[in-house]
Amino acid sequence: GLEAPDGEKPQFERQQKLAAAWLQYQDAMGTYNRLMLEASKGALGKFESLLAAREEQGRKLETLREVYDLWVDAAEDGYAEVSLSPEFRAAYGDLVNKQMVVRKLVQTEVERFTGQFGMPTRTEVDSTARRMQELRREMRALQERLDALEAAPSSPKAAKPAVAKSKSTPSKAPAKKAAARRSR
Repeated sequence: GLEAPDGEKPQFERQQKLAAAWLQYQDAMGTYNRLMLEASKGALGKFESLLAAREEQGRKLETLREVYDLWVDAAEDGYAEVSLSPEFRAAYGDLVNKQMVVRKLVQTEVERFTGQFGMPTRTEVDSTARRMQELRREMRALQERLDALEAAPSSPKAAKPAVAKSKSTPSKAPAKKAAARRSR
């Protein structure tokens, strides 16, 4: 039926939420694209102005590189005017926020879908990767402690603190292991 297990929202409800988020994202993308079009129009206007100014001064563009450089200057100015406006900052921030909502909802649906087939989900893989990194750090710390113990003088005073830390091992075990490791 339409009831979802474990208090989850029914599939239809989740899909509606995703569709609504997608439409909001598309609206935000439309606003952003309109502003980028304004930047392009501004760049074209600036390019025309720069060309006219050069013509008035009698300076001709002689290479394709000069045309390109002039266009880049005009495009940067046109983009800067739009991108530094409060309207652009708000539109861009809204676009990114809406995109993240869609991303999260899609990721949730993908995880539900893959989980139904017994495939590991991104959350499970990320959790495993974090745990592996923790284990690597612990192993590195243990290896450093072991290396320090092996490098320490073999006097009874130096061995005593190491034995005190490890209550479950007999007092001669670390020396035997170290000797066995050296003989390999």
